[in-house]
Amino acid sequence: MSARTVGALRAHFDIRNVQLLVERWVNEATGESDRTNLIGDAAIRSALERRRVSVRTDSSLPFAGELRLVDNELVILLADNLGHRRRRFTIAHELGHAALFAIDSSLQQQDGDTEKLCDAFAAELLMPRAYLMREAAQVESYARLLLMLAGGAGASLPAACIRVTECFGGAAGIASRGGKIQNEYGNCPGFVNPAERLERFANDPRTTFRSERVGRNWSLDAAYTGSQYVYVVRSIQG
Repeated sequence: MSARTVGALRAHFDIRNVQLLVERWVNEATGESDRTNLIGDAAIRSALERRRVSVRTDSSLPFAGELRLVDNELVILLADNLGHRRRRFTIAHELGHAALFAIDSSLQQQDGDTEKLCDAFAAELLMPRAYLMREAAQVESYARLLLMLAGGAGASLPAACIRVTECFGGAAGIASRGGKIQNEYGNCPGFVNPAERLERFANDPRTTFRSERVGRNWSLDAAYTGSQYVYVVRSIQG
């Protein structure tokens, strides 16, 4: 990540850990220190109001979105052909740029590392770690948690998979109704074969949600959505 950008954030918040730094950055942008219930569109509305940023469509824009200073006001410009999910994430990403501008208006924000940092801001804004941690303590299946996150945040299943692995480690993915892996994210232990287990689930579809212990300290949680499987391979206690 951009050394200067991260340095500005660390100087502003006096936090070294990048994960905590991003969480505090989003807290400030939304004006909320408890974001366990502030996800998806609600989080975007809060940040837009707090940062006094407006959103406009520009049919001539050659890319998804851009933050501009127009008559001393911050404006997010969006291409007019974006789907709902792409539009949502683009606004969240540009709000990261707006939040950086509020901290240090002299920062040059065009470098690739700062773009990655604003992606991290967008993920935390739309899918807060605090929400995931709270819900994880209450659900019996992390596959259910993944679907709750996608539904509540309005995120794609791949985005929800990535976010679950960012917060809990392990792996998450999407498979066909026959159990063939289509996309996998994170790091799956070498001794775990999700495709083999999902194929067995597919031949015995008694329940929507399934969980199996995998080895001594890992679990595979899966959910059938009616057309495909989502799954999470996670570390467990004992």
